[in-house]
Amino acid sequence: CCVVLLLLFAVQLQAIEIKLSDSDSTLDVRSVRVKGADFLALEDVRLKLPVSVKDDTAAGLVVLCSERNTIPVFRMDEQEFVQKDRTDYIKAELVAEAMGCTIGREKKTLLFTPSSGSLSRSVVGSNEGDIAPGFRLLKSDSTILSSHDLLKSGPLVVVFFRSAEWDPASKRQLSQLETKLDSIRAIGASLVAIHGYRLKESRKWERELKLHFPLLPDQSAAVMRAFNAFDRGNLPNPAVIVIAPSGKILLRDVHTDYTQFTDPGMILEVLSRIR
Repeated sequence: CCVVLLLLFAVQLQAIEIKLSDSDSTLDVRSVRVKGADFLALEDVRLKLPVSVKDDTAAGLVVLCSERNTIPVFRMDEQEFVQKDRTDYIKAELVAEAMGCTIGREKKTLLFTPSSGSLSRSVVGSNEGDIAPGFRLLKSDSTILSSHDLLKSGPLVVVFFRSAEWDPASKRQLSQLETKLDSIRAIGASLVAIHGYRLKESRKWERELKLHFPLLPDQSAAVMRAFNAFDRGNLPNPAVIVIAPSGKILLRDVHTDYTQFTDPGMILEVLSRIR
């Protein structure tokens, strides 16, 4: 099992040597230790680890994303984010969570251990051809759904919609997708739809529209930001992302006109090309 070893050299300001157990190379990451917790320099995380960083300064939010998970970090939360000597530091446990790892300590060493499989060195992106950001979001039955787990069984279609309460275009899109659900599943693909409201709304909209695919709440809009589908507030631009089992984005169709949405026929055509 692949393990990331973080070797700590000092008590406060320190350089952390990171070693992937299946590699002979090492790299240094600046760090600080605050109130017994380890924080990693955000810029070093961005440049040296398989983690992408989306920084929304206006919202006071940093989003960490890897192919395993997407994590929102609020700059004002001193337990998650600190600044020293004009350098931004982010809590090590959050980096581990984004990488899909558990974290432990052995003396002056932090251990990042992937929960399953091995760690990827791919830095995710949001364009066609990139490795897609991962996410773990709540289903209406309060269980966690993982994109990483879904991709083990086939392609994944991710839909971002604005609201099934007040937006007619979203209602039409979700209803059309329901009519194509059997065809999508026959290809071996999964379908999820993401919105910026509460779990309560997921349950209500699934029931009212008689949907048989999950609606997943992303209230911080972290996943929207990871896929560059974020508009404003807690709203995405209408978007469809088709992801191959390898994690590669095959289709990214985003509409800045929120009255428009992707034709389900386009989704089926892209899925039919996957071998």
